[in-house]
Amino acid sequence: MEGWISYFLRDCGGEESEEPLRLAYLLLGKAAFDLDGADFGFGGLEFPSTVDDFLRHDPPKQ
Repeated sequence: MEGWISYFLRDCGGEESEEPLRLAYLLLGKAAFDLDGADFGFGGLEFPSTVDDFLRHDPPKQ
C-alpha cells in the first residue's frame, strides 16, 4: 500500500495524476488499517475493489 500511495503522490511517475479518487481510497484504506483495533468507526468501512487490485500488484518502478 505504501508503494502505491507514494506513486500517486509523485504524480504517477511524472505524468499528471488523474487518479485522485484512487489515491483517496488508498489513504482511507491505510487509515482504516492503521486504526484497526481502535474504536474510531472504520472497522466496518468497505472499500472498492480497486484497493484490492492495487495491493495485488506492485506500483511501476521509477
